[in-house]
Amino acid sequence: MGALWVVAALIVGFNTKRARSTAEGAAIQVFQLLLRDVLSVVALFVGAFVAVRILFPNDMPLDHLSVAVIWGFFRWWTAVRFVAVVLRPGVPKARLIPASDSAALSAFRLSAIVLGVGISFISIVPVLLGGGLQAPAARALALVIGVVEGAIVLVALRILFPRGQSQQSLGLVLKCAVVAVIIVWTASVLALEFSTYHSVVFCLQAMGGAFILDRILVVGANGMVNPYAVAARRVVWLATALAVTFGLTKLMLVQLFHVISPATWSRVQPGYANAFLITATGFAIYEGIKAWAKVRFGEALAVPTPGDEQTGKVASRLATVMPITVGFGGSLVLVVAIILALSELGISVGPLIAGAGIIGLAFSFGAQALIRDVISGLF
Repeated sequence: MGALWVVAALIVGFNTKRARSTAEGAAIQVFQLLLRDVLSVVALFVGAFVAVRILFPNDMPLDHLSVAVIWGFFRWWTAVRFVAVVLRPGVPKARLIPASDSAALSAFRLSAIVLGVGISFISIVPVLLGGGLQAPAARALALVIGVVEGAIVLVALRILFPRGQSQQSLGLVLKCAVVAVIIVWTASVLALEFSTYHSVVFCLQAMGGAFILDRILVVGANGMVNPYAVAARRVVWLATALAVTFGLTKLMLVQLFHVISPATWSRVQPGYANAFLITATGFAIYEGIKAWAKVRFGEALAVPTPGDEQTGKVASRLATVMPITVGFGGSLVLVVAIILALSELGISVGPLIAGAGIIGLAFSFGAQALIRDVISGLF
């Protein structure tokens, strides 16, 4: 996901350069604020890492508590930056959802408080339990904090998405997600087993991150059609779908219905992760090829001016050959990615490769006339 944030920043930066020569829009602000957020998170991470290594190297309770506080603050700052990216109090042009300044500021403050309390509890309570805090007291405190924080988040969403607003459906989805998290958190605390909670939160974080990236690319496009931004949005949602599928597979097969044991999942998990990563990479290359072709040859494929016969012939040839070339190259990348992904899953790909070779040979013989007609049409 961090890599996708960098890609989004680069694409928005490309649109920023174009916006300067066309019209004042949100691209400049989106890029500057996003870059500032990324740099602040990186700087804080470096500072926290150095502080933990230098100031608290001992295995003492006070050192453990100090390390928990430092990393808890880093997690809180990172989470608040995500909220700031969406709401942007005081910067309406860079705001990713339609909301007034007052509503965005109120929701941002409530979110910062909720995240601060929740992350502090999650970071510090394990240290306190190791120091002698009674488990029933920690459980009761966890239940109270979870319910109260969930209620505060629902209030913040009600402020952001009042009745009659255009984005009411988005607000309803977010409210349902908050209620689901409250229910899963309560059940996990009562059972003292948090694997299901972690899987649900992972899926929600993946979808939330994808939504933020998608909106950044839309707002940063400044109303212009950028093939790279369109390709990046498709890659983001495919990667998110694969990540959510991975999380739901673990949730359903391992944690809820116990179809496979945790030990078996730990053994096959790297193969599934590599398969999903290869699939996403192949799709990203495929979309990149298509976007590059549109940017590189878009003007050449435009309708030529009347009387320009030579330009018309070139455009006609490009219009014929480019879809075929891009389609062939992209399909080749996808096929290779799928074969590699299947091999990571432990499926024997030898028969598939042999079958594909036979099918390709038969197709080449059957399509001789078609290929000959295409080539003759080009020249």
